[in-house]
Amino acid sequence: MTTIKNLTIVDTHIDNVSIRIECIDTNTQFRFYNLITSYIKVNKIVAILEDNLYNNQNYRIDNLYSEQTTIGKIGRGYYKIDHPFYQQDIWYININLFGLKRYHNKIDTKSESLLWHLIALLNFNNIPHILTQIDIAHDVENSLDNLLVFYNRKSPHTLYYQLGDYDSENKRIQLYDETYEIEKNINSRLKRKRIKSGTLYNKRKKEFEKFNRDIGFELSRFEVTLGKQFFVKNKFCITSFMRILNTYSFVSFDTIEHKQAFINAFNMAKDSRQRNKVITNFNNVMIYFEPNIKYIADFLRKLDTMTFNTKNELVSAPEETYIYAMSKFNRYKNF
Repeated sequence: MTTIKNLTIVDTHIDNVSIRIECIDTNTQFRFYNLITSYIKVNKIVAILEDNLYNNQNYRIDNLYSEQTTIGKIGRGYYKIDHPFYQQDIWYININLFGLKRYHNKIDTKSESLLWHLIALLNFNNIPHILTQIDIAHDVENSLDNLLVFYNRKSPHTLYYQLGDYDSENKRIQLYDETYEIEKNINSRLKRKRIKSGTLYNKRKKEFEKFNRDIGFELSRFEVTLGKQFFVKNKFCITSFMRILNTYSFVSFDTIEHKQAFINAFNMAKDSRQRNKVITNFNNVMIYFEPNIKYIADFLRKLDTMTFNTKNELVSAPEETYIYAMSKFNRYKNF
């Protein structure tokens, strides 16, 4: 990490990527699905196993495995649009790649290889696809003791948790230990409409609880999830991503006492003017963690342009010639 006064450029990773392919008929869906799965199998990138637990007549899932760990899923589904003036059948394929950065060298390498080979396959064959989720992780090799995330401005139609572990009545605020969600999940309908959400959690603890594996050092992660509505309502460009990330502040306090004093004052603030005054008053005891913008920009460029050259090698557009305005993701918002 590079420290600049009270600003630190933090280790940044893309941890989850979800892609959706919509098809005009079931034959096209099967053709695309067969192309994807055959490519994975022929090139022995990862193992593919059918998920018999969640499969049903409307949705079929294949799990993608590496090192006995699920690193992704490919789902096939169908739904019907019933509009007063028309009806439309939609066949789709969902590709979900998650846990791209687990601090497990073999799995991380396989996950990255799988991601870029699938992106290249879709781009090389001109298969239209949209992004439905990207998770941006900010990682700090410290415990959560002195760390905090707070919102800089509220989003409309969104409720937020109070900061800290317990409220003024000594009632627990968060559902899980060492996991701090910023926005409240009131119901599934509002969750689907949400553009973004943020969570600060103990990454070391999560890896141990889910996979019984100790990464070997303290690690805290602030993860921002950008959902489908983000990609529907925003242009695909680094400016859109940074505008959303800047609605949060990820900070470290010099002492736990200062952190608790900030939490108390922030929770008592009644409006944005009062909250901004609290932030200003504590600025001299906080270090702000900022994402690595270049890493995010490079990742987006590769996501948009990765393909195969004549030697079947992975290649992407050079940084100096890439133009966000020409991105396919700005053309494929609606099929």
